[in-house]
Amino acid sequence: MKNPYHIDIEISGEVNGKAITGKGVALGDPEIGKYNINYRFDQEIGNLDFVIASWTSCGTGDAPMKELNGGKNLLSLSGGNYNFSRVIDFGKRGKLFVEFQVTTTAKTIRGIGQFKGSLDLPRLTGLLPVKSIYKQLEDGKMSAVSRLYYISEDNEIIEANVQSKYDFVARTRALPYQMRISAIDVKRINDYQVHLDWFTTVEGLDSIEDMKNESSSIAEGA
Repeated sequence: MKNPYHIDIEISGEVNGKAITGKGVALGDPEIGKYNINYRFDQEIGNLDFVIASWTSCGTGDAPMKELNGGKNLLSLSGGNYNFSRVIDFGKRGKLFVEFQVTTTAKTIRGIGQFKGSLDLPRLTGLLPVKSIYKQLEDGKMSAVSRLYYISEDNEIIEANVQSKYDFVARTRALPYQMRISAIDVKRINDYQVHLDWFTTVEGLDSIEDMKNESSSIAEGA
């Protein structure tokens, strides 16, 4: 990374009645779409570490996404200052509700988040590449849909649907629809620490038909 942003993340919340806090330190470079983060939790949280680390923190990764074909990341759209909320729905395995506030000063991005939910998950060992579709609702408001495919240690695919909303003071206008693609390498360092390497791009979709095709591929698991 030649000129990265420094990223600090603090999270706190409750899952399955258990209070959890964590901190993340990261570097993100929008020139290449790379985002490296080290997460440390205050206690051993068993099978929840991959989910909490990857899909509570990734909203800060909306800022340094690499822009392609007219796509706009949250640095361009908001100066890196925005709020987002997210519901991660594992169906019968439970849900996680997330809220985050992200601020950017000079070359530092700071995210403070809260989460709450109930989850019954096996031990996870990986996450397949993720496709997300962003919809511009109005200036300063966007929604996004994603579908997640985690891999358990028994090689079972664990699926989840994600609904996200973003609010910010707009500096410029996004295209009506955008697509984010993220390749994510998640590694469990120990029972308290997780490391993530992201490669993330955001690109404009040329037409409503393109949006419908990409949205269908998310729904169908393509």
